[in-house]
Amino acid sequence: MSTEQKRINHGPLIVLSLAMALGPLTALSVGSRYADEETLARANAARTAAAMSNQIAMSETRSSIVTEPNSASL
Repeated sequence: MSTEQKRINHGPLIVLSLAMALGPLTALSVGSRYADEETLARANAARTAAAMSNQIAMSETRSSIVTEPNSASL
């Protein structure tokens, strides 16, 4: 009986995994290095707006939890 084992080449899978993991990080570092002033200003404005809307959403969630009566207690 033959005890031959098939060898699987994992090289392409490893390369693809590294590209998927490191690609966005590379784009972020290169993009932030070569971005002009207008692009950086828009990115900072979007980050501030997102933080504000996140705070508003969290406060609305908390107030709705506190003000809505529980149907089980009625």
